[in-house]
Order: sequence, then C-alpha cells, then structure tokens
Amino acid sequence: MTEDAEAFWRDYERSTGETVEARAMGQWLGPGAPREGVWGILILTDRSFHFLGRKSENWLKGIFTLRSRAEGEAVEFRVPREDLRSLEAPDRGWLSRILGSPFPEVTLTWNPAGGGEPVRAVFNVDDPQGFLAKLGAAAGARGPRRRFLKPLTNR
Repeated sequence: MTEDAEAFWRDYERSTGETVEARAMGQWLGPGAPREGVWGILILTDRSFHFLGRKSENWLKGIFTLRSRAEGEAVEFRVPREDLRSLEAPDRGWLSRILGSPFPEVTLTWNPAGGGEPVRAVFNVDDPQGFLAKLGAAAGARGPRRRFLKPLTNR
C-alpha cells in the first residue's frame, strides 16, 4: 500500500472512530443511482457499512476525485451493522461471466433508520480480497431473513 493510501485509511479511521475490517472498489447501480452508476469505495468497519463515491462521467475519473473531492457530487451512505439484513448474489452462468460485467453484482438489504420497508442497493464489486464474504457474514448474522453469500470464485 502506498503512503497516500495508508494516510487515507488512517484519516478515515480517525475521523469515523471505526476500525476498517474490509474494503473494495465497486459501483453502486441503484436504485436511485444515475444511469451510469457511481464508482466508489465500499467499506466494512467494526460498526457499519459505508459507501463513499462521486458522480462522474467515467469510473477512472470518479476514483481519482474521491480523495481530492474537487469534482462531482458526493454520494455517501452509511448503514449500522445491526441494520444489515442480507447480501444476495445471483448465480452467474457461463454466458454472463463471458459477456457480462467482470465484477459480481450483489444486492445488499438493510432496515432503514426509523423503521419502514427494507432498503435495497445493487452493487458491482471488485473483490480480490474477500470483501463480499465479510459483508455477507455481517449481513447474514442478523435479522429474520438470513442469507449468506456463497464464495464468488467464478469471475
């Protein structure tokens, strides 16, 4: 990890008061996202799930403006771990692995603050370090509907 990356994560933990357990790059696809989605960082801490992104014309520009916050509208949401309900990943057939996104698409469901219908968000996640397995365990450990994410080895 570069010095800049290490400084970013130290600052993140200091500013949130939370310990980062896992992180990955990903794209929020909706509902509510712009048509092209929003690229950003998915973070699982000891207390929450956090998405930190910026609306941008393309993913590369979106990633590089996360740190500077110079361009694009910020897109952030944080969900306390106790509100996470499930993480679902559809089985990917051979055709979707060849012609589809190189990253698995998952749906995260949580209980909104103040009650009401569960909230769902769809993401494509670049997961070389096991982020989805950790998020799936955090989401599947609570709530009436328990669904654990199967390991995603077929990319």
